[in-house]
Amino acid sequence: MAKYLSNVFAKDRSSLLTNLLVFFLCLFTPYLVFVTNAEFLLESANAYSVALFAAFAGVLSVLLRLTPYTLLRILILTCLILLFIDIQFDWIQWWGKKVLATTIAVFLVLWIARRHVSEILVAILGVAVVTTVVTSPEILAPLFGPAAEKRTAGGTKDLPVYVHIILDEQLGIEGFDTSIPSHKDMKEEIGRFLLDNRFRVSSRAYSRFYDSIDAISSTFNFGQIENLGSTYTGDSSDYTLLTNSYFENLILKGYKIKVYQSTYMDFCKSVDTGIDECLTYKHFGVSGDALAGLYRSEKASIVLGLYSKLSFFIDEFISFYNNINLLETVGVSLPEWTAFPVKVGPIPALPVFDTLIEDVSNSTGGTVFLAHLLIPHYPYSVDSSCQIRRPVLKWSKRYTFLPPNPPNSPQSRLARYEEYFSQIRCTLLKLDILLDKMKSKGIYKESTIIIHGDHGSRIVLNEPRFSNKMNLSRRDYIDAFSTLFAVKTPSLEPGFDTRMLALDELLGGITTDGIVSTPLSGKNKNPFIFLRKQGSSELVKLPMPILPFTRNESSISKN
Repeated sequence: MAKYLSNVFAKDRSSLLTNLLVFFLCLFTPYLVFVTNAEFLLESANAYSVALFAAFAGVLSVLLRLTPYTLLRILILTCLILLFIDIQFDWIQWWGKKVLATTIAVFLVLWIARRHVSEILVAILGVAVVTTVVTSPEILAPLFGPAAEKRTAGGTKDLPVYVHIILDEQLGIEGFDTSIPSHKDMKEEIGRFLLDNRFRVSSRAYSRFYDSIDAISSTFNFGQIENLGSTYTGDSSDYTLLTNSYFENLILKGYKIKVYQSTYMDFCKSVDTGIDECLTYKHFGVSGDALAGLYRSEKASIVLGLYSKLSFFIDEFISFYNNINLLETVGVSLPEWTAFPVKVGPIPALPVFDTLIEDVSNSTGGTVFLAHLLIPHYPYSVDSSCQIRRPVLKWSKRYTFLPPNPPNSPQSRLARYEEYFSQIRCTLLKLDILLDKMKSKGIYKESTIIIHGDHGSRIVLNEPRFSNKMNLSRRDYIDAFSTLFAVKTPSLEPGFDTRMLALDELLGGITTDGIVSTPLSGKNKNPFIFLRKQGSSELVKLPMPILPFTRNESSISKN
């Protein structure tokens, strides 16, 4: 046997090497593009990924060398090329004619060129690698922070500092289920923090929308719902806000605007003038700075998880795997595949939060600091002191089960909330640092500060989509739509505004006459929300259940 294998490999070593290169480059080339975009460059943890690709390529090339069948070789190459296309491009997103046609086309091309197909693929993929390196000079040096785009705008210096922070997936004060002790404690902790810092809190604020893009674009255009799609463009977590009545009002008052945003949504193109600076961080980013302190194997786990999420086929396989319940009937449970992290949650946002804190504390006025920070957004990857949770393979998402199952059981919902509370406490820690620095610089008293969410925690038992509306409970609506809204200005008395108001009503009440000088205005009749139809842009208007109302708030100190 040993002599046979020796003769096989001695016969054509160049063919073995070429196959090895083809298989390796099919896996490595899109990975190189990914880490370039994700700001995870020249990290030693990448060696784990490269070693994994090389090992897989080595096994495949050896197996193919042991078989004389050309058809098998072409079929394996076809699968690898399909995986390459799937990861590199977004257009393979469903089973059916598109996938079938692509598979047939790839197979026929490879079959026609079968005599020299390995050499051709090595040349093509090699050029792709070189092109990626040449066109991405940042590969040659580690990235130390988010990219900033500087523009020119003249702010009026005698205007006070204005800070506006959007916290993604932040549940509202009355959204917490006070029948559960940990929920009651979290509600009181947030309430004390805001009131002690002289905020006026709309305790029953709610969002009209479940998705961030709809919620933010409607709010920043003061409730525009008709033709909401005309206020933004883009898809798949890469949106651009096109109209922005809120910014326009602030610019007319003489403010310049500094934006701290994620790649999920671009605010800076929504107005032609008045933007002083745009700092954009990649919400899927895993820069070496953000992951400092983790072991290389932990970093590699995160990066490979994010990389695998790019593949429709891998995603489908994971969904299939996690919905196999046959073995559980006999007491056997398969390992949880989805524990492998496919998102990073607040991790990329935390360095931006620190930058915001420094910029605000050094401001002399005339500037609006607008920050959209993906915290306390899932996965629950940081603890209450803002340190990365370990082990990283145990990060939880806001849901346990994948469609068509309900997102959570009552037990998993409670468990998710406990981890979610840690990220809220991390948020409060950062906010406390920000406010303390503003106080120490003497700019806090006259400043305007707005802190709000875009929607609820979304840790639901039933997903609020129109097709699912018959299954939605009152608690599902609260988890999905109750959100935070708090304002501090020199003229506003701290306390609770217990009217049930939507985000667009609240923000519109602040900016109609410039900076708010009277209690928040708004309508308190027939609250409503919108549910999106599955696979459609159509929104359906439905009544919003009345949020809880805490009449006796003596448990929360108002000082």
